[in-house]
Amino acid sequence: KELSMERKKREWESELKRVNEERKSQLMAKQKRYTDLRKLHEETALQHVETMETKETNQVKITEELANEYEFKLALEMDRYDKLHEELCTMEQRYSGLLSAQVEEHQLRMKAEESRVKQQE
Repeated sequence: KELSMERKKREWESELKRVNEERKSQLMAKQKRYTDLRKLHEETALQHVETMETKETNQVKITEELANEYEFKLALEMDRYDKLHEELCTMEQRYSGLLSAQVEEHQLRMKAEESRVKQQE
């Protein structure tokens, strides 16, 4: 009877040891899975941050390029406006001078004509 009890005790100890080792093995597997998933999450988060930084950098670059292009086109149009304005002012002065000369010539003719008409009377 004592041998039987001793044997049962060893069987239970052996079974308990096996169950403990199995649980320990399962726990280690779950810890490894948790560690792997955490590492994957950190890598994914880092990759996401890098992607967002790259996109932001590209957006800043594109915005700067557009601003530079706009400023260049604006400068061209301002130069064009200045040239046209200068041409217009030059033409205005020239035609103003011609008009003044024509008015003066017309007034002289009118006076001459008035004088001639008075002399004929």
